[in-house]
Amino acid sequence: MEVLISPASYFFTDNIPYGEGLVCYNLVKHLPHIKFHIVSPNVDVKRIPANVRIYETKGYSNPFNPSVLKTIGFAPRSYCISKSILSRENIDIIHHFLPVQYPRIVNLLPFNKSIMEKYPFVIGPVIIPTRWPRNGRGKLIDFFSKPLFKKCITEANVVIAQTEHTRKLIKSVVPKENVVVVPLGVDTNTFKVAANPPHKLEILTVAHLFPIKGVEYLIRAISYVTKDFPNIVLRIIGKGPLELYLKDLSNSLDLSHNVIFEGYVSYEDLVKFYNQATIFCSPFLGEGLGVVTLEAMACGKPVIATKTEGTTQVICHGKEGFLVDPANPKSIADSLLTLLHNPDLVTIMGTKARETCLKKYSWSVVAKKYSEIYSSLGGVQN
Repeated sequence: MEVLISPASYFFTDNIPYGEGLVCYNLVKHLPHIKFHIVSPNVDVKRIPANVRIYETKGYSNPFNPSVLKTIGFAPRSYCISKSILSRENIDIIHHFLPVQYPRIVNLLPFNKSIMEKYPFVIGPVIIPTRWPRNGRGKLIDFFSKPLFKKCITEANVVIAQTEHTRKLIKSVVPKENVVVVPLGVDTNTFKVAANPPHKLEILTVAHLFPIKGVEYLIRAISYVTKDFPNIVLRIIGKGPLELYLKDLSNSLDLSHNVIFEGYVSYEDLVKFYNQATIFCSPFLGEGLGVVTLEAMACGKPVIATKTEGTTQVICHGKEGFLVDPANPKSIADSLLTLLHNPDLVTIMGTKARETCLKKYSWSVVAKKYSEIYSSLGGVQN
């Protein structure tokens, strides 16, 4: 079987901590019996799987924060390359791989009737958070892309939703029977508990520094935590437009020695940071099923996460960690203090988190569901 993934992500990668690109990479890596043709704007792959052929369109000087014109301009480039692939390769299924909150990467293939009649079309994994603050640029991109996204949903043979919440939203707009829920996955062989983890009191968060990630509220929470634990360390992995503001905020709260900005780190080094941490915190204001949350859980860390559509699906409050209200520093701080004052609870919740990942979210489990979806579609209908 041969699958055209078009488009794949802003960034198809195996070594940069960029969620969408890593999800796509891990999916194809764990389906070695399927040949994938991947169309992506930017590519940074150290180890290309034997079953993968990559077609890089370029066009984004900054894939983490592309302009409106470059975002829209990717659609015709992707379309032309995809048509060329379809004309010369023995493609069985087209998969519009889209694990982003809104359809900022659009797909023009569904507007080609002859292509839609010939090839089964899959879209997903889709996530649509209820709460997602958008700036003017984001709103403009959404304005142009939402009608195209609806066309993709309408033409799809199968729509993959990350959460039950998203499945219901899609069915309320485009009534379809073939909307299935498949969560994101985590490589539980790479992300695992260290044999001899360091004994430190550290809190970790991994996020691009945009407003939606809510890192500001985690920093404010640390100002409460230092009253009981003056030497506590919060490590922030990631960069973004709010970096200077967040550093100034840390200084203004007299937390310059408590809050450490690590910037971007390699995918391999992420495991070290997860295992070095005592607690992982996901303060996102609106988020799907965050990959970083699963990675931390796979490393045996309890998670304090805001109540978003994805985290409430993964974390049972009081089992794998605690769920708190978004944009509420005091709520975050109270949960942090509960764990910091109870080391045994840290161990118990961390163990449960790892067990949950192995059972529900390891790529061996998730990739099997994708394989079943592809197999159910059969192949090219001549």
